[in-house]
Amino acid sequence: MAQASGQARIEGKDRSRRAPVAPLAACILAAAIASLLFSAGTARAQEGRRFVLCAPSALAESGFLKYVVPRFALKMGRRAELIVDAPAALLPRIRAFEPDVCLLPEGEVAEEVISSGLGTDRRRVFHIETEDGEPVANYLVVLIGPEGRQDARADNARLFIDWLSSDIGRRTIEAFKPADGARYVPGAAVIAPRAVAERPGDPARGMEIAHRVCGRCHVVSERNKFGGIGSTPSFAALRTIPDWEERMRTFFARNPHPSFVQIEGITEEFEIDRPPHVHPVEITEDELNDIIAYVASIEPKDLGAALQIR
Repeated sequence: MAQASGQARIEGKDRSRRAPVAPLAACILAAAIASLLFSAGTARAQEGRRFVLCAPSALAESGFLKYVVPRFALKMGRRAELIVDAPAALLPRIRAFEPDVCLLPEGEVAEEVISSGLGTDRRRVFHIETEDGEPVANYLVVLIGPEGRQDARADNARLFIDWLSSDIGRRTIEAFKPADGARYVPGAAVIAPRAVAERPGDPARGMEIAHRVCGRCHVVSERNKFGGIGSTPSFAALRTIPDWEERMRTFFARNPHPSFVQIEGITEEFEIDRPPHVHPVEITEDELNDIIAYVASIEPKDLGAALQIR
C-alpha cells in the first residue's frame, strides 16, 4: 500500500513537471502559424505591387532602364520585373502575355503588337536623337493584354504609363545622359525615311557558291533538300532569324566554322601544328557577299506559330 502511494506521488511530480510542455508547444505552434500568415500576407502585398516590363536590349545597354525604372519604383512604390531582348525576339513572349507593358521602338514589331490586338493604351513617350540632334527612333509604351484588362499587374502597368507620360516622367527621361552622347527627348519626332543601301553581291552566283561550299552541312535550296547534316539549320530556316545577315557576315568566327573556314584577306591562316579536321572551306569576301545576296532573296521558312505556354 505504501509502495503504491509512493508510486502515485512520483507520477504526480512527473505530471507537474511535464504540464508546462503543452502550453509551450501551443505557443510555438501559434508563433509558426502567425509567421506563415505574415509571410503569405507579405507575398500577396508584394505580388500586388509588381508588374512585368519588356524592352529592347538597346534600352538596357544604354543604361536607360537602369536610370528610369528605380526612380519610378521609388516614387510610386511599384516594382518592375524586366524582360530584355531584341524587339523581334520579344514578340513571342508578348503573344504569350508574359509582360504587362512594353517599351518598343516604332516599327514592324510595334505595328504587329498593336494591329493584332495584343496591346492597348499605347502612347509615344519619347524619341532618341543623335549627338548632332538628328532623331533616329520614336518609342511607344504599350499596355499588353485585352481591352479593359482589370488586375493588379495591369493597374501597376497603367501607373507606369501615366508616370512616364507625366511632367516628372518627362523630366526623368530628359535628365538621362547616356555615355554615347545620344539625347532622350520626351514626345515624338518626325523621322525622315532613310535610303536603303543596296546590298552587294549576285544572288544567282551566290546560290552556286553556297551549294559548293555550304551544301555539305546545310540545306541550301530544293536542289539539296535531302542533303546537309540534320543538326544544322537550312538556309531558309536561318532566314527567319531577325539578325540573320549579321550572323552570315560573321559566320567564319562562329563555332564550328573557325576550325575549317578561311576568307581571303579576313581570317588568319591555319596554324601549321593545328590543321583543319575536315577539308577546308576557302572563299573570298566577294563570294561571301554573293552568298548573303542569295540568302536575302529566298523566302523565310514557315516554322509555325510561336509556342503558347499555358
